[in-house]
Amino acid sequence: ELKIGSVLLSLPISESRAPLWPVDIVGSITHNHSLVGAAVSKNTELLGVGIDFEVMDRVKCEMGRYICGPQDLKSHADLSDTEILTLIFSAKESLYKALYPSVNCFFGFNAAAVKEINFLEGSFIIELVSQINLNFGPSGRSQFQGRFLIQDNNCLTVLEIKP
Repeated sequence: ELKIGSVLLSLPISESRAPLWPVDIVGSITHNHSLVGAAVSKNTELLGVGIDFEVMDRVKCEMGRYICGPQDLKSHADLSDTEILTLIFSAKESLYKALYPSVNCFFGFNAAAVKEINFLEGSFIIELVSQINLNFGPSGRSQFQGRFLIQDNNCLTVLEIKP
């Protein structure tokens, strides 16, 4: 539940712990130790939206083998190893949150790879390397562009799935 002024909003959650948005809405929620965020849209505008906040030093390098696969970007001139790992983690979280309502099944970090990061534009390209369902994966829609912002030791990623 969320109280905004005198209005109390309630967003139920499913057995999978995903928010149960109203029928005509797609959305995503996120939080970290100091920030809370949400992204919502009418389902006529977007198939899905994913948003994720991460603290830059939360994802440790030793977690990289669980987060990154052979097709993920390995380094970037503008990012340290920890920063790129955090950005990849957050991008994959945003993709999962954006796609889950459409595919309605769990898929792990190894199902997608971050192929490109444009630091100046604050954008990334992420690609499904595994088939998630008939519509999403290498034999369907597989490549998506997201946006990111790194500020005050926080990483924000957002990804929209257009119809």
